[in-house]
Amino acid sequence: MSRQLRKKNINEKAQTAIKEMESGMIFESRLAAIQALIPLGLRAVEMELQQEITELIGSRYSRGGDVKRWSENPGVLST
Repeated sequence: MSRQLRKKNINEKAQTAIKEMESGMIFESRLAAIQALIPLGLRAVEMELQQEITELIGSRYSRGGDVKRWSENPGVLST
């Protein structure tokens, strides 16, 4: 095998290895970004739901009104 052919093969292998490393880094960085953004998205959903509950029912510990945050169950206890 000639020296130029070996050098070409080495360069091709190096380019392939670099591409594989870059694709792995892209995957890892995307995964890290997703893992960082999921809690933020869940927090935003929670805030929206809490705001909607407050609009529909009223603020916490408020009295009066037809709708309550928690229900009552006058059940029977027997032993």
